[in-house]
Amino acid sequence: DCWVRLGMVYRKMGEYELAVHTAEEGLKVANTHGLLDWKAELLSGLGFHQRAQGLYEAAVKSHEQAMNIFQNQCGMRREEAVQFSYIGSLYIDMGYLDESQKAFKQAKDIAHTIGLRREYSWIIANEGILHCRLGNYDKAYDLQQESIKIVKENNHLDSQVIRYTDLAMTFFIMGKYQESENAILIALQNAAQDEKFILPSKLPEAYLESPDLEDKLPHEMQSPGDHPRRGIILARIYLHRNELLKAYQVIESVQRRQHKMNPHRHLTTLLNAIIVHRLNRLNEAESTYLEAISCSDDIQKRTNNCYQAQYTKALALAGLSYLSKGQAQKSLLKQTKETFRKARQMCNTIGVIDDVKSLIHTLSIIDESGDLEFFKD
Repeated sequence: DCWVRLGMVYRKMGEYELAVHTAEEGLKVANTHGLLDWKAELLSGLGFHQRAQGLYEAAVKSHEQAMNIFQNQCGMRREEAVQFSYIGSLYIDMGYLDESQKAFKQAKDIAHTIGLRREYSWIIANEGILHCRLGNYDKAYDLQQESIKIVKENNHLDSQVIRYTDLAMTFFIMGKYQESENAILIALQNAAQDEKFILPSKLPEAYLESPDLEDKLPHEMQSPGDHPRRGIILARIYLHRNELLKAYQVIESVQRRQHKMNPHRHLTTLLNAIIVHRLNRLNEAESTYLEAISCSDDIQKRTNNCYQAQYTKALALAGLSYLSKGQAQKSLLKQTKETFRKARQMCNTIGVIDDVKSLIHTLSIIDESGDLEFFKD
């Protein structure tokens, strides 16, 4: 138990190597004394430490090992269900959406059979994220509303923070920016009530003045970094409204708080590049596009099929092409098209493409030559 909890502390501190070390040391003790349930718990914790670094394949293997022990050697059905849920969430970021659906179905079936109410809420909420990626927006909305209803029954404010953030992203992809903004504000207000702090009553001030909210319930989240996720959505809303100074304030706040190993750092860097580009800070835009490409390459070295990072790289290359002329521009546009092609091979569902088109729109405002038209269809 001490090794499990110490690993959680190190992970929240961003000390990922130490977190992994605690899991490995704890596993030695569990194996020596035949403590199967603690071996499974430590493997599950190891999966979370790996996920936080973007090591998705390794995380899946750790959760699968934990699930097999819970399922076949301990008979602990709740733990079996939540391991299926963790695996389903990892598959979303890996682009294996059919496998994700299967994992969530198994998790739901077990949770429903043995009456796991709160666990069921986060399983269906994360299944809602899956349906959003698939483009089934009404289904995503229904699942997320059902999950919110469940956690409201027992006034689980900490869970509501996550659930409203999930809903905010679904609203955003649907183009319902005001509803998305409202959901973010509710999430922050719930966090303030739960953690006993005071927030301004409107955005972006409520986000900017919020303390750096840790991932209090990482097991309920589809992906780590819940507070930065709210900032990413909010910055994108402001980009679409052409409220560039607000967008810059928010994304700067996200980047200041975000750990360098966060798997979604490539996206925050890309958004920063687009914002400063549209603010006509061209030298800063160029260096930030290059940083976004570096972040994309880095996460793709850590995990296979990281389609989101590949789309980020394509958009960063497109941004660089607008800052170039002549042969350099032609070369960058060629790289952009090839990178988009590779990304689409990784994952090209309706929801994923709609999300990318939303980013293209924020970038294409700069595109006087119409070079991005090739991808809009």
